Amino acid sequence: MNAPAAWPRTEAEALAAQDALRSRLLPGPGPEHPRAVAGLDVAYHEDGERLAAAVVVLDAGDHRVLDTAVVRGTAAFPYVPGLFAFREIPALRTRTGVKPVFVSVGHRSDLDAACALTLGLASRFRLPETTRLADRACRDALAVTAPRR
Repeated sequence: MNAPAAWPRTEAEALAAQDALRSRLLPGPGPEHPRAVAGLDVAYHEDGERLAAAVVVLDAGDHRVLDTAVVRGTAAFPYVPGLFAFREIPALRTRTGVKPVFVSVGHRSDLDAACALTLGLASRFRLPETTRLADRACRDALAVTAPRR
């Protein structure tokens, strides 16, 4: 994957971009009953170079998969905690006795709405179905990627 020309190249540039983007978010609870929800994840190969990224879109009501997209490539920017989606926030426990998950607020989605939606999507597992399925899709994509020569 090639990063856009204006994409941050260093952690300092990414932090500055995060600060600039934060002011552009419109606050609000978002739609009361969204029709679709999406989750994304990135998995890095053990060689540290290759990666796969996946997004999975689900029907918000019955959690049917509506669409999945997966790309494979090499990292254009290293993973830095707190910068993955430019908006990681404090953790939420989806059930007792498990590690918390990070919930990201977004454009027209406040923390309360994001947490409520996350809890609704995590009825069976620690991770919400959107993230769990995206994680599985990118890990599966890495598993079938031929080694580089």
